[in-house]
Amino acid sequence: MVTNNQTLVDFGLSIADTAGVIYAMSKTGLAGETVSWTITCDADSACNPYETLWIGDGRFRLRPEVLETWYYAYRATRNPKYREFTWAAFQAMNRYCRTDSGFSAIKDVNDVSADGKSDVQESFVFAEVLKYAYLTHLEASNDS
Repeated sequence: MVTNNQTLVDFGLSIADTAGVIYAMSKTGLAGETVSWTITCDADSACNPYETLWIGDGRFRLRPEVLETWYYAYRATRNPKYREFTWAAFQAMNRYCRTDSGFSAIKDVNDVSADGKSDVQESFVFAEVLKYAYLTHLEASNDS
C-alpha cells in the first residue's frame, strides 16, 4: 500500500487468503510448519486448494506471522474474513494449545488428542500472537 502498487497488495492478500485455507484444512484448525503444493489443474478450471495443498510438517509452534498477515490484511481491506480467520485460529489455539500455565506448541495439527502437546511455549506467544489477535479485533478510530 505504501508503494501504491495494487499488484503487490493483491499478491499479499492472496498469501493471507491461502493461509486461511491452510488453517481450515487441518483437524485442529491450525497450520503446520510447512506446506507443500502442486499444480494439478488444467487451464480451463480453477485449482481446488484442498486437492493441491497439503501439510508437510504438522508441528504448530505458535508462530505469529500468519496472524500478523491477517492483521495487516484486515487493516488494508476491512474485509471481515481476516477477523474471522484470526478468531478461528485463536479459538483453535485456546482449544488445542492451552495449558494450565500458558500455551504449548503441538506436535501434529491433525491430531486432536490431548497428548499432542510438546510442552514448549515461545516468548513471542504473548508478545506477538495474542497481540495481533487482539489488534485485529480492535476498532481504532485513527487508523486507515
